[in-house]
Amino acid sequence: MKSSTQPPAQSDGPLREGLPGRRISGGSRSSACLTSGQPVVALSPTNHLGVTMRDNPAVYFAMPATTAHTVEFRLRDTAGTSVYQTVLDTDEQALVKVQLPEQSLARDQRYQWHFSVVCDAQDRSQNIVLTGWLRRVSSELSLGQSEVSAAELALSAQLELAAAYQTAGLWSDAIAVVSDVYRQYPNNEAAHRAWLQLLRSLALESVLEPSLAASY
Repeated sequence: MKSSTQPPAQSDGPLREGLPGRRISGGSRSSACLTSGQPVVALSPTNHLGVTMRDNPAVYFAMPATTAHTVEFRLRDTAGTSVYQTVLDTDEQALVKVQLPEQSLARDQRYQWHFSVVCDAQDRSQNIVLTGWLRRVSSELSLGQSEVSAAELALSAQLELAAAYQTAGLWSDAIAVVSDVYRQYPNNEAAHRAWLQLLRSLALESVLEPSLAASY
């Protein structure tokens, strides 16, 4: 997906912190522009809060076949002010990565994201909208490679890093490592096992097939 970044908008008013999110599309709206019968899914914990030690985490979405031409992503702080927003052109990607710019998140603050599949630009009520939260924390995780880009590590080291993130409760970071590994090595047995374990941990194994390429 290609993206075009827009400048932050003005405040829309305070958010209700703790507002439940939506990880999985469903109901009558899903049929508006989804052609495969599969839902749009956010890779996020069941409590809708992705905890991270980074100021620019990524958020991941499983995108089935769709007739929609654009997808919108927006991040707001708890005052309702837009921190980041982007518009993405849909393509054949099954696993979509939205990478936030550097210094997007302040420590110990919550942010709410909205991911909208624009089914009908003239009727926004037809949009498929998922929502969730991010929170950056100061972590005591002591790993020599923790501040190194996971992509710079060997596959086994990347999976060890993901396991350490998960144990530390840094779900956003664990999801990022496993998702990137799975996208890079879809036919690798270790990467496949890590992907399946991630889906189980997120309670998404019954929603997403083990191989996104086969079902999306």
